[in-house]
Amino acid sequence: GSGGGPRPRNSQFCFDAQDQTAVIFDWDDTLFPTTYAFESDDGPKLRIGPMAKQDHLSAGEKACSGRALMKCAMRVERLLRLGGAPGA
Repeated sequence: GSGGGPRPRNSQFCFDAQDQTAVIFDWDDTLFPTTYAFESDDGPKLRIGPMAKQDHLSAGEKACSGRALMKCAMRVERLLRLGGAPGA
């Protein structure tokens, strides 16, 4: 029948087309382990500021935390680059 208005379109057939896809990244506890790093009993209990100013941590804890955060940063960078690449 003729309803007079625009007919709804089903776009499911093109859901995987690049121009039909949005990738959303969340920072806290998705890309960066915020709760673990700052609040978790198992985490390093970091404070806002550079690693050198984390005076409540031993030198070994600072080194271990720094390595873990660098590893996380490198993985996040790779993920973001891949997520923004054409055809990703």
